[in-house]
Amino acid sequence: MEPRVYIERARAELKKDNRLGALMILEEGYTKNQDTELLRLLENVRAQLHHLKNMKSYREFYEKKQSKPDRYYKLGRRIERKVRSLLGIRAKRIVKSYSSNPRYLKVEADIRQGNYRAVLDVGCWEGHFSLCLGARNPDISVTGLDIATANIEVANEFNRFKNVKFVLGTAEDINKIFAPSSFDFIMLFEILEHVIDVNVVLDAALDVLEPGGKIAITVPSTEDLDEHHDEHVRFFSDQLILDLFGKRKAFTKQLVQNTQGPAKPNEYSHYITFLKPA
Repeated sequence: MEPRVYIERARAELKKDNRLGALMILEEGYTKNQDTELLRLLENVRAQLHHLKNMKSYREFYEKKQSKPDRYYKLGRRIERKVRSLLGIRAKRIVKSYSSNPRYLKVEADIRQGNYRAVLDVGCWEGHFSLCLGARNPDISVTGLDIATANIEVANEFNRFKNVKFVLGTAEDINKIFAPSSFDFIMLFEILEHVIDVNVVLDAALDVLEPGGKIAITVPSTEDLDEHHDEHVRFFSDQLILDLFGKRKAFTKQLVQNTQGPAKPNEYSHYITFLKPA
């Protein structure tokens, strides 16, 4: 078969969330066709699977991926960041920047309209959405959770708000970290394309969500393999979204822009919401 046939077959398996199947197809194709495009895709899928072998390799991968350069920890840099944090300069800049972000404004509108009061931001990175929510909505509590120690350290440096806190942990362990019904709104923004098992994360999130609470999810809208980072391990086609979420209570899906101003095709996400049955 021609290399393109193997590539098309592998893409079809990846859209079904079958990474192992895609790997087998690409390896077979490359043994018969020493094609550079086949090799590139093969190496991409191998890299995806390597860090998904177990939770230990998964954590180590993201700790390394999110680590800061050595210069970040030099004394002068640490003092400068501390002063800026104490003065609230960094937090103010984050809030100003994200206050006009379409994706942020969408989730904030959902939270306000539903009168939600306890928000969990899973995979919060350096806490920008959490900080903006806390600053603009002082009557709600916001908890940001991230897998990487460096991200939580930075988020805590930024944080000047009493109603916002940050916790180290994985999406899979939400229900081991927090008590049942701890939150009435859970954000899973640009997370599910990274995790080992989507259903494990969803089950853990539902465990800590109040009955009647809402889950809001964003995932990249592009299905093009070339548009994805090396740590993305699944592609959320319309069919996969329906298979995973379509039967959930009050399921909704729409496109939302990730950036301010004119957007490129890869700067949109699927914005998905559903409710936990009361």
